Amino acid sequence: MLTQVASPFDLLTDDPTERSLMKLKADLLILLTMDYDGGEEGLARFAKDNQITRDEARSVLTGELSALSLDFLATCLFRKGWYLKRQLVSEKQMDMQFTH
Repeated sequence: MLTQVASPFDLLTDDPTERSLMKLKADLLILLTMDYDGGEEGLARFAKDNQITRDEARSVLTGELSALSLDFLATCLFRKGWYLKRQLVSEKQMDMQFTH
């Protein structure tokens, strides 16, 4: 029997908070790895460009979400020139956007 899910993270956990964190980490990983061109030389350059170890770079590039914190991912993005733009829309809503 085929199961329909809204996202692949629905299969990994029933906890909506944990699912939201995984989705956020995955989105940050996409931003962080958009310019990665593959190969071992690419891995070394990716690690150097982001000022992280090769093991950390491998975790990023293989999408090992459990090994990566939001702080770590945000720090890597900030080092690459990204910044977080925030706008208070209303008393109960804030829009946030990473911009390069």
